[in-house]
Amino acid sequence: MEEIQQEQQPEGLGSKIDKLSKLMEKSDDKSKKFKIPFAAKLSKKNIKKNYINVIYIKDNKNMDILKVPVEDETVTIDGLPRAASSDYVMLLNGKPTIIMQSGSIAPINFKAKMDEAEAMQLSAKARKLVFVKMKNDIIVPKKPGMGGMGWIIWAVIAVGVGYYLLKGGKLF
Repeated sequence: MEEIQQEQQPEGLGSKIDKLSKLMEKSDDKSKKFKIPFAAKLSKKNIKKNYINVIYIKDNKNMDILKVPVEDETVTIDGLPRAASSDYVMLLNGKPTIIMQSGSIAPINFKAKMDEAEAMQLSAKARKLVFVKMKNDIIVPKKPGMGGMGWIIWAVIAVGVGYYLLKGGKLF
């Protein structure tokens, strides 16, 4: 009976903290970096032979990463020649890459997308300008002054001085 009671006694706070820290060390997940599949990796030899990585987006929104040769500024994917000029090329981990949709002959042109975003003021560069413009457009409340009542008081004083002068009074 005494043994059972001793086992059921609560643990100390220090031992609970030690257990929790051990669990946290075990469950410490390090985020994995994006890696290109082995079949699609480009070597320096492949780059010299005019190969390029293609991120191919299918109609069902799945992606394939392919290694494709470039011939006369075109690549052949699924038996269809598609444009692959230098305007569309980006670098992914230092390797030439283009992003291609299955329903399009031309890849996604990010330079045109950035120009369009800047024109619509949606880019990160334009964001600062938009904030400055918003600050300048804030309605500034009127400074406390005479307002409408002050002008009426000045008009009454002017009429009083004019009346006094017309009656023959001297100001100075």
